[in-house]
Parts: sequence; C-alpha cells; structure tokens
Amino acid sequence: MIDVLVAGGGPAGLAAAIEARLAGFAEVVVVEPQAGVIDKAPTTKKRMLAAEEQASQISPKLTVVMILFILPTLMVVLVGPAIINIGRNLWPTLQGGAM
Repeated sequence: MIDVLVAGGGPAGLAAAIEARLAGFAEVVVVEPQAGVIDKAPTTKKRMLAAEEQASQISPKLTVVMILFILPTLMVVLVGPAIINIGRNLWPTLQGGAM
C-alpha cells in the first residue's frame, strides 16, 4: 500500500519524498508525468485550431474599428488646433482688417 504519492520528480518533489520518508512513511512513490501525453489530446488540438481561427479573424475587425473610430478622433486631436489657429489668424484678414 502506498503511504505517500508525490506528483513530480523535480527538486521540490524529491525534497517532499525525502521528507516523507524521514517522517516515517514506509512506502513513498514519486510519479513523473510523461512529456507530450497532454499535448497530443484531440480536444487540445481542436481548441488550438479554434483559437487560431478566432485570432485570424481579429485583424479585419480591428481594422474596421480603427477606420471608423480611432482615425477620425486622431485627426481631430492633431489637426483641430491647427484649423482653429488658422481660423483665428485668417478671419480678421477676410473681414478686411489690418494685416
């Protein structure tokens, strides 16, 4: 019968196994997971493909948002003060005022 089961054979897992053995547990087992077993699950591949498909659809959606909302706002912020300044300087000249 197994008294202690330690998942992982890294430094922390081995230290836990040694401490358990020193604490008096007779049967201590360290289990190391096999590399690649989890990655080959079919559901993981399906989720990865779905995530990649969703990621490929983000770029066109963000382009539309940028064209409709961000670029006009940026133009108002950058060009707006220049237009106001030109208007303040040009308006008196158009009214026939002195240069």
